[in-house]
Amino acid sequence: MKKLPKVGILVPTKDDIQVIGSTLIALLGEVDLYTRCGGSVDISLINDGSTDGTGEVLKSIQKEWPCKLIEHSKNKGVTVSHADGFDQLDPDCEAVLRCDADASFIRPGWLAEMVRFLFSDERVGVIAPLMIWPNGHVASHGMSIFPDGETEIDRGRFSFEPEVRRIIEVDTVYGAYSMMRKEDWTIDENYFLWVEDEDQGLTVRKKGKKCFCLGNLLLVHYSDLRISRVDYQKAKEQHLSKLDKVNVGLQHLKSGMRIMSGAVMPENIKGKINAPKQTQTTASDQTEKFDKRIYHPIRNASVEYFEKKWKFSLLQPDMEQVKKLYSDTELLWSYSDEKTAVGKEIIRKFNHGNFPERIH
Repeated sequence: MKKLPKVGILVPTKDDIQVIGSTLIALLGEVDLYTRCGGSVDISLINDGSTDGTGEVLKSIQKEWPCKLIEHSKNKGVTVSHADGFDQLDPDCEAVLRCDADASFIRPGWLAEMVRFLFSDERVGVIAPLMIWPNGHVASHGMSIFPDGETEIDRGRFSFEPEVRRIIEVDTVYGAYSMMRKEDWTIDENYFLWVEDEDQGLTVRKKGKKCFCLGNLLLVHYSDLRISRVDYQKAKEQHLSKLDKVNVGLQHLKSGMRIMSGAVMPENIKGKINAPKQTQTTASDQTEKFDKRIYHPIRNASVEYFEKKWKFSLLQPDMEQVKKLYSDTELLWSYSDEKTAVGKEIIRKFNHGNFPERIH
């Protein structure tokens, strides 16, 4: 058996005192398992201007475990944090893992499993685990953008369903615990927060690589503890005051509920737009989560930047325009029988254990 590749691990954090300690303990336990299997890592912790004591936790971790600590005197945003962490990685790292401070895996062994899939085929670009909420419902089985706009695949379904617990090819993935080869690394620092992961996945696809979500690996995302510091109510009121049947605000509403299966739509907007019949009842806490994300002013700015950069709407793409711009690229893999077959073959080979010799 040849040595597992060295993985650069980036952990940006901002005011995550409630979760950062347990998150890092779980991560370092996985790192210990990975190194016992013959692999190695290089960890960069990025304190992005925290004021709640998160920085002290990071310093304590650094005393007990070999890792680099980057301190920002003020909040610079998630993309700058990732870029600064990446710049400090050892040159012999072969893969890069983006971690969230508020997420942890269900079972051990996930790091080696992700590495094996990433290096199972040179056409694999970006991968990420199946993200679930603490109640076991799916948050994201990857993301679909074409043809109907940004959609979180299988959101709301139970994570134990067989159709959910499988590897699938997707348009792009969430950034939380996503992994790519170091040579494919890219991140646009013009995004302060949100939408940078959609951009990252599509950028890698534009280079000819593919994106996959590993439904066999479960990542629990405790997003409530991070999103709670967002004062969204004012933004929501301002946004709703401008709504009409054709404006972009309506598309932001649509983006939060166009779910491929097991959809959930907040009660407070059911009468505002046309939508597929919902299969579950929305609890008040789910409604609040939805509002905080959709009406966040930074997200709205990120969506606007994305659309200027890529020249199509993230929330309701004009497919004729998209095809003119990207018809020969991996962005439109799902419109090509040949490209779709390649993705299925990559998954089939991995499931049957046909890994490259170097990581058997």
